Amino acid sequence: MVDFQDNKISERLKYLRKQLNLNQKEFAERIGYKQNTVSEAETGKRSIAKRYLETVVDKFNVSHAWLFTGIGTMFDGFSPDQEQQIREIPREHFEDIIKKAFKIDRLEDLSEVVNKLDAFAGGLDKVAIGNHKDKITQLGPHKFRVAHKLVPPFAEDAYLKSLLSPTSENFNDYETHEVLFSSVSFTEYRSFIMVGDLMDDGTIDSIPDRTVVTGYSIGKDYLLYSMFYDNYFQWAIVHSEKKVLIREITDFNKDTGEISLKCLKNGEVGEVINIDDVLELYPVVSKTLPESCFRKK
Repeated sequence: MVDFQDNKISERLKYLRKQLNLNQKEFAERIGYKQNTVSEAETGKRSIAKRYLETVVDKFNVSHAWLFTGIGTMFDGFSPDQEQQIREIPREHFEDIIKKAFKIDRLEDLSEVVNKLDAFAGGLDKVAIGNHKDKITQLGPHKFRVAHKLVPPFAEDAYLKSLLSPTSENFNDYETHEVLFSSVSFTEYRSFIMVGDLMDDGTIDSIPDRTVVTGYSIGKDYLLYSMFYDNYFQWAIVHSEKKVLIREITDFNKDTGEISLKCLKNGEVGEVINIDDVLELYPVVSKTLPESCFRKK
């Protein structure tokens, strides 16, 4: 049996439990262990059995990469809370999404689409890579290198202009940033650079000054239905006036469109922006701190 004694893993176990809104007793009952075992795993005072970690991964659909290294997203797919939120979405909304996504008029026509997808089972990653706007290289099973655009701080004004004025010249003053992932999104990846220490409180969740944060593009509809709100709590938000904001999202009012943002350093909710002023949304799925993040003009 291989055991692990890593304070960072212990911190992530505790953080996971809190994100699931479970106390130690409830968490222990869900995974079939005693409460004192959960407590010891979270404090890091004793080594953690690999079998214990695998149980946590399987029970809550936790990403191996995130639990063992802190890289990537917490969950593979949807968290238990997200699955419940999805179940509560009206059926007619799902039906509309399916019809639009697969360009069909009737749900009965979906079976033909499913059959075609089944024919490509095992090859969907190749399809994603072949049609992706970013340069993606498959290095092995569940291992992909994604080369994508990085927007440096000095170029944010020009980048914003390119989004606000579709007729303007395409902005190409990007750097290329590479990140390793266990799976790839069908949407574009983008990286931005954290400037300042507003997101640095010295904890495992910190985003120190000059950290490169990477996310994949999602539409506003996902936030409107809270499908990603609880999972990816750190976001890179491209705002029509404030340019690039890297913050936590603490609350979203669907009625008013107000998004409450928080900085880690002071722990207080500060800015409140409106979703109508948001041009792009990127849940942060990777954080890296190279030796030099800034390119000289």
